[in-house]
Amino acid sequence: IVTVTYGDRLRYLEQLVERALGFAAIDRVLIVSNASTAPLARLVERAPGRVELLELGRNTGSANGYAEGIEAALAQALAYPKVTVACPV
Repeated sequence: IVTVTYGDRLRYLEQLVERALGFAAIDRVLIVSNASTAPLARLVERAPGRVELLELGRNTGSANGYAEGIEAALAQALAYPKVTVACPV
């Protein structure tokens, strides 16, 4: 799963990560931080090796955030054999 976040959307991300990792077919979540103010390291600490964080230096917009995340996931093709994009509500 690749998802992008900004601001402080930790509550939504916690739900997304928990639910996503509950599926046997999903073993990793890549969170792209578009200058998020939330303590995203907490999510990585809760599921080490299953949740990764890609921090962008500034908010570059959702399209670029997803492009960066998908590119990073595809670069790790063995870790991410399939890439799914998720947008928390």
